[in-house]
Amino acid sequence: MAVNFRDRLGPLLVENNILTQAKLDEALKIQREKKEHLADILIRLGYVSRDNLLEVTSVDLGIPAIHLSRYKILPEVIKIISKKMAVLYRVMPVSLFGKTLTVAMV
Repeated sequence: MAVNFRDRLGPLLVENNILTQAKLDEALKIQREKKEHLADILIRLGYVSRDNLLEVTSVDLGIPAIHLSRYKILPEVIKIISKKMAVLYRVMPVSLFGKTLTVAMV
């Protein structure tokens, strides 16, 4: 059975010496209590930066990172995915070429 990336995030950060096991354990305890995304907790606590998460995620998934601030995203592309779905899956529509929609993980 494939392991969900969210389950691998903490160990990846520890393996890459971005986070200590003790800090990960603390964040996981908060996650169990508050039902928040681990990444959000780690950033809020100041244990990692968004750039740390972007780098680890990009390398692990083999997907190049992009900075959305460098893209002009057309309003009609943004409307393709509902806000509810975008928040749920943490994605942002970036471009549409023919029938191919490119999304970014956020």
